Amino acid sequence: MNPEIKKEWLRRLRSGEYDQGTEYLRKEGVRKDSYCCLGVLCEMAEEAGVVKAQPNRWGGTVTYESVYDSFDFSHTELPDAVQAWAELDSALPVVKGGHTVAQFNDGDEDAGVEGKTFDEIADLIEESL
Repeated sequence: MNPEIKKEWLRRLRSGEYDQGTEYLRKEGVRKDSYCCLGVLCEMAEEAGVVKAQPNRWGGTVTYESVYDSFDFSHTELPDAVQAWAELDSALPVVKGGHTVAQFNDGDEDAGVEGKTFDEIADLIEESL
């Protein structure tokens, strides 16, 4: 992973600026949006001009679409453009025990993974990526 992007991602996850959500990269809220840990990374990519956020009319979810390829978009995992920008090898980066950051963000009962806070996820990213 790109070390500068990683450093900023960790800072943001630990900052308390983002409300943690599950299942989607970002979900619009009445007062404040909620983000998966990968959604925070997508926000950074949007600020860098790599993707643009496209609010959906149903369910309040937000899709991130590549500014280079309109067929590269997602609302649940990293688009290819974000992966390339952050120098990650997967849309769902694996951090511990073969489990992805999304599994730790959301919790995955079938895989025996309990949900973690952004601070705990930042520690896993720091150790593994």
